[in-house]
Amino acid sequence: MPAAAGARFAYGTKALRVISAGGRVTGLVTDRGVVRAGAVVIASGVWTPPLARTAGVRVPIMPVSLSECETTPLPPLFTQSIRAFGFGGHQRPSGEVVLSAGVNAVVRHDVTLYDLVDLPVWGPRLRAHRRDVKLRLGTRRILQQIGALSTLSPRLVPKGAPPPTPDTRIMRRAFAAMREVLPALRDASIRRYWAGMIDMSPDGLPIIDGSAGPRGLVLVTGLSGHGLTIGPGDRQDHGRPRPEGAHRPPDRGVPPIALRGRRHDAGEDDLT
Repeated sequence: MPAAAGARFAYGTKALRVISAGGRVTGLVTDRGVVRAGAVVIASGVWTPPLARTAGVRVPIMPVSLSECETTPLPPLFTQSIRAFGFGGHQRPSGEVVLSAGVNAVVRHDVTLYDLVDLPVWGPRLRAHRRDVKLRLGTRRILQQIGALSTLSPRLVPKGAPPPTPDTRIMRRAFAAMREVLPALRDASIRRYWAGMIDMSPDGLPIIDGSAGPRGLVLVTGLSGHGLTIGPGDRQDHGRPRPEGAHRPPDRGVPPIALRGRRHDAGEDDLT
């Protein structure tokens, strides 16, 4: 366990700024004081860009919301996770089926002034995937950015933000599609909806980078909704320092993951 190894957890603490000197990380400023450290790992999901910016690193992350729902309990139907075009899901041991909108699920993004920063990166991708992203104006966030005279200040990061509103229409459509494939679901009904924030990278691949900023700074972001599934592989492949430009061995059981967070600056095409 991390605690047994000497790790300390500071729940409810907000990171404000990375401290560095002489090209090396020396700690982190928080709303509860300064933490001195020779290494800082930024793995703060959709809130990675503001903190990374304090270390001089630009990270092209787009926060999007993705909806899911859960049915009333059913007898055991399947043990595998299902992922198809239009729907996906798995059944809990207690019988409820948790549904997603499946492959190419429609996500929602609130447009703010921050989007102007990475418009050259995200503009072509949004045009190419315009049917998969629902855009709406983030008026409240824009007013906050104007008031702070900044789009990336860590002080704009909320402490305990409420979850986004789920898109119930999309989930009802996914539920109907899954019922066509699994008629046993016709005996169930949706009992709750929810949504969560996902840190999307421009090519849908994680950004895992230990060389983009001062020595000792590591970025782990852009997991694009797959953090729990690819986390063990990331830990196995990237848990030790690698020489500059080194790549993962080709015999791993997970697809190759680009290590350089700055790969998007070069204007690379989406990886499929």
